[in-house]
Amino acid sequence: MNTPQSMMLGWGSLVVAAGVSFYYAKKTINERRAVQESMGQRPSEKLDCASFLLFLHCL
Repeated sequence: MNTPQSMMLGWGSLVVAAGVSFYYAKKTINERRAVQESMGQRPSEKLDCASFLLFLHCL
């Protein structure tokens, strides 16, 4: 049977693992975006909601 201590340990380790994986994924994504922007393959400005909806309508 699960004791409160084992439940805390399980959930705590899950939260820590998720946080670490999020940190490394975010770091990798930001590095890739910086490389794409320096190569001119990524637009530097962000789309607003209206232009995104117009883009979806054209598909």
